Amino acid sequence: MVKYVVGMVLVSVSVPPLVTTLVTLSKLTLSDTPLPNASFTVQNWRNLYSAVSTLPDCPAEFQSFRIDYYQQPIQLFMDNKPEAALWISLKTLLEGWNQLALRNICPPFSQEEILQPLHLDQAHIHQRFAELDAYLDALEMTVEEWTDQHGISV
Repeated sequence: MVKYVVGMVLVSVSVPPLVTTLVTLSKLTLSDTPLPNASFTVQNWRNLYSAVSTLPDCPAEFQSFRIDYYQQPIQLFMDNKPEAALWISLKTLLEGWNQLALRNICPPFSQEEILQPLHLDQAHIHQRFAELDAYLDALEMTVEEWTDQHGISV
């Protein structure tokens, strides 16, 4: 089953949910991957959010009145839970970037600028999939050991 999930993820390489899946499941292996400069992330996030919120057919999640809904947790978590702040900002950054790209509007920065500092860019993605695969294998083994110890069959 785990290999099927990894296979499904591999099929969806270019969509933003893949990145949020990698962030969520691997927790970015924060011990060896530096987080990007917080000011870069927040500044670019705010600029992109503002650009998307001015679109005539702006998606509900990018309405201008919702900016604080996202920005306050990003700033709150930046110091003591940077992976949580990163997950929120990265998810909305990539979704906003795609909203602009779908309308042939040039986003103010490339996806590579967002993904490269996190080692989620094309140069590092195979390494990240290997890390994700190892994480899922360890998770699968833990579940199997637990079910064996408790006499549960799946």
